[in-house]
Amino acid sequence: MYLKRKDIPTILLAVLAVAVVISPTVICGDEGSVSSADPSFTPTYYEAQVTPFTFPESKGTPILTELSKATSTVDISIYYMGSEEVIALLCDLEELENVDVRVLVSGNPLGVNTENEMSMLKQLESVGGEVNIINYPGCDSSDKRYTYIHNKYAIIDDKTVVVTSENWTDANLGSKGNRGWGAVIESTGYATHMKGVFEGDYDVSNADVKTLDDVYPDIVASGDISYTIRDDYSSPTYSARVAPVTSPDNSKSALKYFMGSATSRIYVEQLDIDKNNSTLTGDSLIGIMSDKAGQGIDVKYILNGTYETSEDKDSKEHHALVQTLNGNTQIKAAIYEKTKAFPQIHNKGVIVDDKVWVGSVNWTDGSFDRNREAAAIIDSSEVTDYYAAYFNTDFDNYFNADYSKINAEEEHNLMYYLGAAAVAIVGIIAAAMKKSAKKAVRSATSSSSTKKSGSGSRPSSSKKSSSSKKRK
Repeated sequence: MYLKRKDIPTILLAVLAVAVVISPTVICGDEGSVSSADPSFTPTYYEAQVTPFTFPESKGTPILTELSKATSTVDISIYYMGSEEVIALLCDLEELENVDVRVLVSGNPLGVNTENEMSMLKQLESVGGEVNIINYPGCDSSDKRYTYIHNKYAIIDDKTVVVTSENWTDANLGSKGNRGWGAVIESTGYATHMKGVFEGDYDVSNADVKTLDDVYPDIVASGDISYTIRDDYSSPTYSARVAPVTSPDNSKSALKYFMGSATSRIYVEQLDIDKNNSTLTGDSLIGIMSDKAGQGIDVKYILNGTYETSEDKDSKEHHALVQTLNGNTQIKAAIYEKTKAFPQIHNKGVIVDDKVWVGSVNWTDGSFDRNREAAAIIDSSEVTDYYAAYFNTDFDNYFNADYSKINAEEEHNLMYYLGAAAVAIVGIIAAAMKKSAKKAVRSATSSSSTKKSGSGSRPSSSKKSSSSKKRK
C-alpha cells in the first residue's frame, strides 16, 4: 500500500496530537472544574471551647495538663504511646485519684519496637488501669477491621477531647518533636460522639481486640516511672464550633467537602500523599487545590521531604510532586528538608478560609479507607489564624521558587525531543513519498512499453520477479 499525498496533512496532525497529549503541561494541568463542595458529606457541628497548640513548641504540655485535670474517666485511643510522662501520670490518676483509665493501643505500629511501651502499660494495668490491644500480634487478617488504628486522642471526663497529629512519645513530649498540631476541645457533644467511636473500637467482643494480659501474659511491668508538672507553656482558648471526622467512615468525603468550600485560602501541611490523591485532574485532593488556585484563591502546600535517605522512594516522589505543582499549577508548594527546628513534618493539617482541620489523617487511600483515624474541623477564625501563623512561618522558611525552574527545564527538554521526533517522522514521510513517486514513474514507463509492443507483449520474467519481491 502506497502513501498518498492527500494523507500527509492527516499524519502531521496526528503527530502534533501525540506531542500535545504527552506534554507534561497537559498531563498535569487539565482544567477540570471541581469548585463545589462534596455533597456526600454534611458536617455536624458542636459548640466548643478550643485551645490550639503546636509541636514541637508546646512539648506536648497541653496533653499532660488536661490529663491531670481528670476527676472521673480517661479514655485514650492511640497508634503509639511511648511517653513515660504520660503513662506515669495515668498511673497516678488511676492509683491515687480514683480515675478510671482505659487505653487502646495498636499492636502493629509500623517499624516500632513496642516492648518498652507495653512494659509501661503493664505498670498502668498493675495499678488498676485497663489496657486493650487492637490488631495484636497473631491477629488473623480476616478479623482486622482496620489496617492500623492510627488516631491519637483522649476523652477526659466525657466532656473534653485532646486530638493530635502526633503520637505521644518522649520526643514529641520533649524538645525534639516533629512539626504537628493539636487541640484541646471542651465540648460535651463532641466528646459524646468520640466516646461512641472509642467504645466500638475498644470492645473485646471484637475478634481483633484482646487485653494486654491476654497478648503478653509474661511481660514485666516497668516499675517506677515519673512525670513533671509543667507550667512553662500556655495557649489561648477560643469559642468555636467543632465537627468530628473519622476514617474509614467519612474522612475522604469530608476533606473534599472542606476544601471544595474554599473561597479565600487553602493551606495544607502534610507528612504523606499517594499517587491516587496527587493527580492534577478531576476531583483528586490536589486536583481540587489546583482548581481553586486557578480561581485566584491563595493555595499553599508544604510536604515532608525527610526520610531515612535521599534515595528513599517516597522522598523522591514528594520532591517530584512539589516540582510539578510549582511548574504546572498556581499552587505554591514547598518541600521540607530536615533542619534543627524539627526532624520532620508529621502534621496532617488543613486550613480553609476560617476553618481548620486537625487530626491524624494522611493523604493516602490507606489512611482514608482502611485505617481508624480521627480529626476535627474547627470553625473559628481565631483558632484558624493561630495555626496559620505557624504554617506561614514554615512556608516562608521552606518555599523554594527554583523548583518551578527545574520543572520548566524538564518540560523544555521533553519538548525538544518531541520536536526532534516530529522532524524524524516528517523525514520518514518525505522518504516514503519519494519512494512512492519513483514507483509511480516506473509503473508509467512499464505501461507505455506494453502499449508499444502490442496486446500480447509482457515484461520479461526477470522484471516480474523483481516486481513480485517489492510487493511482499
